[in-house]
Amino acid sequence: MFSALHSSNCEQTTLQLSSLIRLPETLQWSVANPSNINDYDELIAQVWPNYFLTPSDIEIPELFDTAERENYQNNHLMIGIRDSSTNQLQACVSLIALHCESFTQLSDDGWRWAYRQAHLSPSANTIALQQVTVLPGFRGHNFSEYLIQLAKKLAHSFNINHMIVPVRPVIKHQYPTMPMESFMERIVSGELSDPWLNRHSLEGASMLNICARSIVINASIRWWEQQLNLSLNRTGEEVIPFAITPLKVNIDNQIALYEEPNIWYYYSLE
Repeated sequence: MFSALHSSNCEQTTLQLSSLIRLPETLQWSVANPSNINDYDELIAQVWPNYFLTPSDIEIPELFDTAERENYQNNHLMIGIRDSSTNQLQACVSLIALHCESFTQLSDDGWRWAYRQAHLSPSANTIALQQVTVLPGFRGHNFSEYLIQLAKKLAHSFNINHMIVPVRPVIKHQYPTMPMESFMERIVSGELSDPWLNRHSLEGASMLNICARSIVINASIRWWEQQLNLSLNRTGEEVIPFAITPLKVNIDNQIALYEEPNIWYYYSLE
């Protein structure tokens, strides 16, 4: 779906995006391509921990055939925001196009379902946001707002009327042992307030359902110890940095499992 943007030169693509959402003069749009993908990798590595970015040592990645990989390549787009003077990449969003039958309750597999579906969708009726990443020093500069609004405008330009997001609440890591159901009850009651959930609500999204297994990382204890730089020496739940739910450690099997719940949000763009 995004092949035209992939094939356009940088200046043309920047103009296309600027016609959808105009940024302040100090900023400019950027689209990831082979010549600048390292900028995006470095940005993501500065924000997300190693265990999200490093392949597991025991899990075999899902295999897709040539046609399915081509589908994903055409359905995937990364867009960034750069400083106009320094060209520094300060924020980015990863978008995928996919086909979705119903928007009442979405898959419990969350992020993983959307990723898989983008491989299996030769035609699309929905855009999903895989992730939004902003450098810590530039949070509070409306970057998330710009990226969400651009995604909605981009969907309209492709005659797409639906957008979905498996949202990771940004304050949930402060309550890692609290079940997501309890966390969301406190959000709904107003006892807790999450800036990222609030942003999606302000942009017009409605909350659908919890996707309990949105991110799943199953790896050896040795692998986890290397990623975390700490020792895991007892069976049970371990609170780890950045995680929004505990890591489940099994010493007997020498395996640890991380299953992250997210919240599906839905945008009707009609």
